[in-house]
Amino acid sequence: MSVVVLRAFSPVFDVESFLQGFPNIDTDVVWRRGEKERSQVLEDSGFSMTLADAETSAEALSMARQELEALTPMLDGLRRQAVFCLVDISVFVGSERQFTNGVELSPGDLAWFAERGLGFAVSAYPVSDEEEEEDA
Repeated sequence: MSVVVLRAFSPVFDVESFLQGFPNIDTDVVWRRGEKERSQVLEDSGFSMTLADAETSAEALSMARQELEALTPMLDGLRRQAVFCLVDISVFVGSERQFTNGVELSPGDLAWFAERGLGFAVSAYPVSDEEEEEDA
């Protein structure tokens, strides 16, 4: 399984005002500079939103690119405000069904993200067979 998330953040980002301009955007989390999270004071404001959730990383990336295309006006607004945008694809590994997982990006994929000013990250999370049975 792979999940793709967009995170947008900056120390001087007025996240509430920005999101008011895009009322149809469905965020997962919004945070504000100065708030405390796990004994740390946050140094930036931002939000995250899920772009895709799929069985394979290739499918998730394809879905995420389609979603990002639809979000072009929002991404343009973030870029104008110098808000850093990061696309993070999460892969889940360790179960019998998904012992290993990987993400393959072609030079064209990398160029596509770079042309839109998007950083890219891959995060791996361990899962067990018991967790997969609970999700089923």
